[in-house]
Amino acid sequence: MIRFAVNSLIVAVCAVVVCASQTGGDVVYLRGGGIEQGEVVEVSDAGLRIRSDDWERTISWDRVRSVTGPKRDEAEAFAVIAEMAWRARYRLERSDPVMAQADFETLYQRYRGTTSPTALVVTEGVLRCRLADSRRSSDAVEPYLQTLRLVRLGMRRTAFLDLPPVIDPRTGLVPSLPPVAHVDSEPSVQIDLSALPRGEDAVIDALADIYAAFVAGAASGVTTTVPGDALDDPGVAIAHAMLGTTSPSDAVRRGSCEDLRAVLRDGPTPWLEAWCRFDVGQALLGEDDPETRLLGVIELLHLPVRLSAAQPMLAQRAGRMGADELESQGYEAYAEQLHADLSELRSAP
Repeated sequence: MIRFAVNSLIVAVCAVVVCASQTGGDVVYLRGGGIEQGEVVEVSDAGLRIRSDDWERTISWDRVRSVTGPKRDEAEAFAVIAEMAWRARYRLERSDPVMAQADFETLYQRYRGTTSPTALVVTEGVLRCRLADSRRSSDAVEPYLQTLRLVRLGMRRTAFLDLPPVIDPRTGLVPSLPPVAHVDSEPSVQIDLSALPRGEDAVIDALADIYAAFVAGAASGVTTTVPGDALDDPGVAIAHAMLGTTSPSDAVRRGSCEDLRAVLRDGPTPWLEAWCRFDVGQALLGEDDPETRLLGVIELLHLPVRLSAAQPMLAQRAGRMGADELESQGYEAYAEQLHADLSELRSAP
């Protein structure tokens, strides 16, 4: 059996060598097995650009083990980058973001704001690692926008394909990154968007402005609304309406609530329902009429009662806000019971 396996390996290697010699092409040996054949026409930070008679593509460095041909020495200069990218991706794909994060963060300093298949792997890797680290929720905004930018440019994803999507394909939003996620816990946070290319994609620009406006409002205590109407994009429209629920203008705030109620009537997925109900509930708590504020409590309580599995942190915040409002209106017994229920929810496995 061992002799058969060794012979099979020798035959496979010989077949590759013979095929390469016949075609006169280079051979790129890939991580995890497999090869790509053609002419390596460029070696750069982006990866290996390889060309055949009827196609041309760039192979990201995390997939490259070695390469033959005239550009072998050029490729060898990127061996450390390739090894680091592969190691980080391998660890993350095996559900170990803690071990993957250091390598991804190092690579991100090189690839942040660039456009290439390798940049997409690195940027999505950083996004996933920061989302897994609850201390860095706001730090995930910039790699989220960078990842979405690359996807919208048509970059083909070749990594993390067996993991759940981190960006919702319909809306382009990240379910675990609602715009209000960090406002209470990190009121002084700032989002660094300096490396985000601007002016090439109106959707990316709009989402960047909306997230920045939420953070600016949290830091200053003054609500901010992005001027103008939402773009004809589902994700931007939802995020724009959410920001509108914080507006000091009664008309803007109530109109935004109606926009979010329209989303709710369409039967959204649980994470999006939680986003909408939280923002509508929070807006209603800002009204003068006590009965309207109680309607806000009802909206908020949907999260801890029905939607905590989809949005656990937002559900805890919604429950606390609802309990505080009940107490302020004199319903102390109900508020105490709600706080007790939230404690049980927090300690549940």
